[in-house]
Amino acid sequence: SSTSNIDPLFGVDFDKLTAGSGIFMMLARLAVSIHRSIMYLCYTMPLSFVSSLTSTPKRLIGSPPIWFLLAVLIRYLGKHVLAGGVEIMSLEEGLDLEKKMEEQFSGMSGGGGGDKKKPDLASSIADTNFVSMGTNFVKNFITTKFPKMALLVTVLKDAKNDMYVVLGGFFVGLVVPSAWVVASTTIASDEL
Repeated sequence: SSTSNIDPLFGVDFDKLTAGSGIFMMLARLAVSIHRSIMYLCYTMPLSFVSSLTSTPKRLIGSPPIWFLLAVLIRYLGKHVLAGGVEIMSLEEGLDLEKKMEEQFSGMSGGGGGDKKKPDLASSIADTNFVSMGTNFVKNFITTKFPKMALLVTVLKDAKNDMYVVLGGFFVGLVVPSAWVVASTTIASDEL
């Protein structure tokens, strides 16, 4: 009718052994309660702590937001702690850089004449890229006036790019071990 309480150290049920009346059984029950307290502190509690430590990563990896948080953490550590920020140049900046490099190389090879005119004000205004100036003005305004919002937008933009890498690694991690299992079963079946 009652459930048995088997002791993990001795492997016996102390409740059945100490059942009964008398001063010795009362002292035995007191000793059993002290023994159970010590077993809880020295055996059960550390065991549950270690098992929770080992089961936590498994529960976290099953949760999709942990992949996002892990990507943000790795990006933050790489950018701010390891000082590895990478600036990716836009298409316009790349074309401008390519154009400047062509001008420098053509000037070095002697492609231009000896008579160089100073550009006038109208041609310098025509060459100015007002769209990029406006874009830079807005970016600088937002980052100085709303730094937390700019940081959030940057984190979300970086995380979107990082999530493709994380998911790719996740799927490769799923496929490669299953390929090893298939390869090991075909080798085992070839040996038979």
